[in-house]
Amino acid sequence: MSKINKINLKPGETLIEVRHQTLLAYIFKYFIGFAVLFAVSFALFWLLSQAAIGTVIMAAGYILGLYIIFRAFRRQRKNYWVVTDQRLIDIDRKGFFDESVSSVSLESVDDIVVNKKGIMAKIFNFGALTVETGNEQYVLIIDKVRNPKKLADCLLDLCQARRRVSRTADSAIILESFIQIIPDLPADHLRQ
Repeated sequence: MSKINKINLKPGETLIEVRHQTLLAYIFKYFIGFAVLFAVSFALFWLLSQAAIGTVIMAAGYILGLYIIFRAFRRQRKNYWVVTDQRLIDIDRKGFFDESVSSVSLESVDDIVVNKKGIMAKIFNFGALTVETGNEQYVLIIDKVRNPKKLADCLLDLCQARRRVSRTADSAIILESFIQIIPDLPADHLRQ
């Protein structure tokens, strides 16, 4: 299923950006996976000379190394965030059959907190964003994203633009309602 089908864009809603977790956040897991594969490959001839137990250890090592690499790659690619002109959507897959889709309207965003934790995050410029809504009723955490400050600024600009559009639309509705009730008002109310 494509990403666009998962988020169910509303009529008139425009897709702005799709962000995945950064590859650098998983570099340690990739390193472990490749280290296991390298260790098994290095000991391949010795393991094959150990009869059946060596073959089992070799197969288990290859399966473990590939599993670690596949899991890191899958987690990095299947967890992503979608920014539209109306909302922020978080698609989080924890397993093959465990998926959650959360969305926050840009109008309800009150604050965005940027958090870079650890030396790798500082060096390679990735971190987490915490998006808080009114009265902290809902908190959306965008984890392991590249350039979190730039994304936070982009989101805040979108939120402000969305609020301006909403206020303009509200003013237009109030004006239209007032114009419709003018003929029904008595003359002394109109003078006031």
